[in-house]
Amino acid sequence: MPIDLIFVIVFGFGFRHGYTQGIISTVFNVLAYLFGITLAFKITPVTTNILERMFNSNNPSMFLLGFIVNVGLIMFMLRATSRAFETALTAVYLGFFNRVLGGAIMAGLSVLIYSVLLWFAVKVQFINDATIAQSRTYPILKDIPGKAKSIAIRFKPMATEIWDSSMQWMDGVEKFGLEKTENQSQLYDVPEGENPDIDREPQQSAPSRQPITDDDGIEE
Repeated sequence: MPIDLIFVIVFGFGFRHGYTQGIISTVFNVLAYLFGITLAFKITPVTTNILERMFNSNNPSMFLLGFIVNVGLIMFMLRATSRAFETALTAVYLGFFNRVLGGAIMAGLSVLIYSVLLWFAVKVQFINDATIAQSRTYPILKDIPGKAKSIAIRFKPMATEIWDSSMQWMDGVEKFGLEKTENQSQLYDVPEGENPDIDREPQQSAPSRQPITDDDGIEE
């Protein structure tokens, strides 16, 4: 029975969390952590260049500050987009559907994680045979990891293609940003090599030589 009790708790917690968040927020949260952090790291050099120009500083901590700024902006944009979608669904009376679907997805994900942990516990003989025999949900839970693995293998090529396309797009964004920031000339930057003598002291001219005269004023 402990296996069944934990199953009910895990399923209920997952459904409650998904129902509270909704499928839209759940999907955007996954995107935020999966792609948002990666994108933030990719464009950090661009943001760092901008911050260095703004604060006129080459401190190495500017890279960390740029990463934090990127994460904050990306999270803000994704959450704002998520709220906009949720508002649209509520306007057409699909808010309940959004919450129920979110609850079902999170409940299924929670059960999947629980089944993997349960499979590991059985393999290392952490759970005895008597506990397994008393469980009514174990016959279902024991097959979930294998089925999930088969589905993951089937969708792996598509997931790999999506990931590679996303990385190419992010690399393009990073390259474009670096080109834009590096090509901008700094204001009030006097170019070197022009007017090299501007700071030199003026040379004193030699006094002109006067003709030698006698006392009577006649030149010799």
